[in-house]
Amino acid sequence: LFLCLTLSGIGICGASMAVTGAGVTAVAAMFPPEVGISSYFSGQAIGGLVVAIANLIAAAAEPPQKFIEEHCGHNEPDSVQHRWLLDRVRDCPAYEIDLASFSYFGLGCFFLLVCLVGFHQLDRHIR
Repeated sequence: LFLCLTLSGIGICGASMAVTGAGVTAVAAMFPPEVGISSYFSGQAIGGLVVAIANLIAAAAEPPQKFIEEHCGHNEPDSVQHRWLLDRVRDCPAYEIDLASFSYFGLGCFFLLVCLVGFHQLDRHIR
């Protein structure tokens, strides 16, 4: 049941993104090429660059020891390090605030708001 719901959700999201992408491209095509579609593709490229830079900053801000502990082979059930970690009382990681995730979410919300305001201004200008 969970697999079917997950795959259905992925399919619906993919179809929605295709319709949204086509709609945004159609709106950009309504303007002259140097203003519309060229700016749209430049914005897509800058968006990818911003995400890559934000990912790099988030990775650099995280202490390397945390990454080493999580990803460098200390999780085998028979390792001494793994047994030592299981014996320690630790806080639930589900309740830890991940600054990188919060920053990505906040940045996404900010750009979505800027895009909505810009689209509203654009729509008012066309009419």
